[in-house]
Amino acid sequence: MGAIDTKEAVASTETGSGPGAAGRPYFTLRYKHGVDAQGRVQFPSRWKGRASGTTLVAVLREMTVAVPSKANPSISDRRALRYVEVMPSGMFEEHYEEVMRACSNESARQAARRRFSWRMVELDFDGAGRFSLPEELKGPAELKGTAWLVGCVHKFQIWSPEHLECADADDAHVLAKENLDW
Repeated sequence: MGAIDTKEAVASTETGSGPGAAGRPYFTLRYKHGVDAQGRVQFPSRWKGRASGTTLVAVLREMTVAVPSKANPSISDRRALRYVEVMPSGMFEEHYEEVMRACSNESARQAARRRFSWRMVELDFDGAGRFSLPEELKGPAELKGTAWLVGCVHKFQIWSPEHLECADADDAHVLAKENLDW
């Protein structure tokens, strides 16, 4: 139902211990696509074959970044950025099970299930290779007009241009602290 159906001749995985190992598709590069009024986004053609036959799950995520204060640029304000993370269903299930194991009691597990259920959706693709994001994901991530699909090796993220710009600046700062100049 939610799996990508394509006849494009691109290898779905690589062998060995690299990014596509263990039967997982891999996603690289960045793609800028429009988001129409129905929340439809074009899936990059380069990724279609790689994810062929794979059910993808989209989850609303949030990260907090330091951004220079508008009032005083030498001071950083903290800002929450929301984005949508998309991963193969098997990877989502692994993550979900980790969260369930981390919960100390049944009340916590029930609360976690409720949080997961309203923040995730299995992606369905139309004949044109587009998927639709429901308002519950699209709205909080501020995805309107334009979206960036950012490959993250074994999953990808969907960002609004403004949020991605802030995340990129934060990434550069974090990597510089680690002496990693990417």
